This record gives sequence, C-alpha cells and structure tokens, in this order.
Amino acid sequence: MATAENAITAQVNQGPSFVNPLGESYYYLDDTSLVKAIAADVAALTGSQSNYDFGPTGGITPGYIDSKFLAQNLNNPEYVGDVNQCVAVVQGLDQTVGGTASWNLNIGNHLQVDLNGMGNMSILPGTPIATFGANGLYNGQHAGIFLGYGTEGSVQGFFMLDQYYQQSDQTPTNQPAEIRFHPFVTADHSSPEYFTILPT
Repeated sequence: MATAENAITAQVNQGPSFVNPLGESYYYLDDTSLVKAIAADVAALTGSQSNYDFGPTGGITPGYIDSKFLAQNLNNPEYVGDVNQCVAVVQGLDQTVGGTASWNLNIGNHLQVDLNGMGNMSILPGTPIATFGANGLYNGQHAGIFLGYGTEGSVQGFFMLDQYYQQSDQTPTNQPAEIRFHPFVTADHSSPEYFTILPT
C-alpha cells in the first residue's frame, strides 16, 4: 500500500485528476501489476484466491476484476449488469459478501469509513465497503475494497480498490480496476458515505 500511496502522490503532484459531477476529486494509479498484487493479497484474507478473474488473463474485460461466477453467467440477464462494475470487485475478492440484496446496515454492527472527517481505525485494509441509503440498504452508488487512510494534496481521505464500467456521470466513463484516493465527505454531504458491507 505504501508503494501505491507514494505513486499516487507523485501523480497528484503532476496535476492530473478526474472530477465527477459531485465535485469529488479522484486520483488514479495506472499500475496493473501493483493492482494485481493488492487484489491477490485481499483475496487471500478470505480464501478467495480462486474466486475471481483479472482480465485479460482469463477475465471478462482487460483490466477488470470479476468474480468467476459472473464470468460463467454472461448469458444470464440477471447478472450481466454486474459485469465489470464495482460490485464485481467486492464479490470477486471476498466470496463471503454475498449478493447486494443482502447488504443491510440494519443487521449487525457496521463501521462507517468517514467519522466526521476522521478515520475509523477499526476498519482493516482489505475490508469490503459500499454506500448505503437512508433505509440502511445498499443504494447502488458504489462499492470497493478499503485499503487505508491517507492524505493527498493536503486533502484527507482514504484509498480504495475499485472499478466501474459505462458510467456516463463519471469522467472517464470506464475505469478498470485501480487504486483510488477518495476524499472524506464534504461539509454539505455531497459525496457518498461508505460503511463496511459485512457486520463486525
């Protein structure tokens, strides 16, 4: 993770950034070998090493992480919408998270990633996280793997492993699996709040 953070810092210092409509700045690290290594480490935490594919070496799309279940069900319209999306990373690297319909903050104790601009040190690197609605259910906005807290360009936030595909509200519209720096939620709560998917 330290290697990733240093590389992201160097990239940030050079100026490139992507800004989505909510005004959140995301910084991407274009290093497939490092992403592969982190993905392997995360999968090992829950014995999920054989549960995912990383394109193009067996995956669905080059650079994307998908669960092998998705790869085997490409002709099923019930699942094809998840291919290459953020949930595919989570479900591929942690076989214990289950389907998104079971992600529920009302069951058990879930940890919030951003505690009013401060980190929650109870959340360990490699933990699956996602955004949830007021009803406590996954709101479909985003999910990923928490990697740790840090600071980029004097902005505090956290690092995550994520991806998305054909999202017209994002710039770029397609983002293969990458390490992202996510600023903490702004004062007006215009950016999403993340919680651990699985109860502690």
